[in-house]
Amino acid sequence: CGVVSATNRTGTGFNQIEDFIQTDASINPGNSGGALVNLKGELVGINTAIIAPGGGNIGIGFAIPSNMAHDIMVQLVTHGRVRRGLLGVALQTLTPELADAFNVEASGGAVIVKVKTGSPAAKSGMQPGDIIVSINDNPVISANDAHNQLGLLTVGEAVLIVIIRDGKAIPLSAQLAERESLTVDSAELHYRFAGAFLSDIDQSSPYFGHLNGVQVTEIKAGSVADKAGLLTGDLITGVNRIRTRDLQELEKVLTRITGHIVLRVQRGRDAVFVLIR
Repeated sequence: CGVVSATNRTGTGFNQIEDFIQTDASINPGNSGGALVNLKGELVGINTAIIAPGGGNIGIGFAIPSNMAHDIMVQLVTHGRVRRGLLGVALQTLTPELADAFNVEASGGAVIVKVKTGSPAAKSGMQPGDIIVSINDNPVISANDAHNQLGLLTVGEAVLIVIIRDGKAIPLSAQLAERESLTVDSAELHYRFAGAFLSDIDQSSPYFGHLNGVQVTEIKAGSVADKAGLLTGDLITGVNRIRTRDLQELEKVLTRITGHIVLRVQRGRDAVFVLIR
């Protein structure tokens, strides 16, 4: 157990959907998955990561809330996988500057930047410029908050979303759809580029609605991609100085390459080059 110094922590870069408990409990290497308990011995969270600038266990620890872990467990037991529902919107946090521009008095919320054609959001009548202020009667503070709330909802679940449009609060209902996740083995795109599983940017990704590219969903240990230093969560934005905005463009570029493959990768806040020999 330890002191809980903050809740609802997001933006750490550890995961795509974040709602961490921040704690000063010592999380040593190998402790991930361990219990964070209160003074009564009741489970509060699952220890996950630590930010320790000096290395070791001295730093700020983060744990997944126990209720979130329970919801994921139920989905795994019921379906064998986590089935996150799709709403079909790209979101941006409502800043004071945007609130002034939209002439609204909301203290928090998420602005809809893009609505996917044919998605539950489109069918419910949501439009770019709408501001989401609550989901199932829970206030929405930011885009990350909205992603977290939506990320815990399942396929087929009905959701009540209140938006602000032209200064008026409008309740809209939507039924979340199955995510269309097309994942491709990189070896299918180029014979020398093996070991990475790639897909277009998923709605749960922090890059969704902000950057274009192809996300790395999985890396095979010991593969060419692994040895080159490509990581799960990387976003491939270009190949050999040619911009690649999605899987289709990536495939077109790779089919024309005969020499070295140089990937331009967005990794968190940094951009790096990865060489595939």
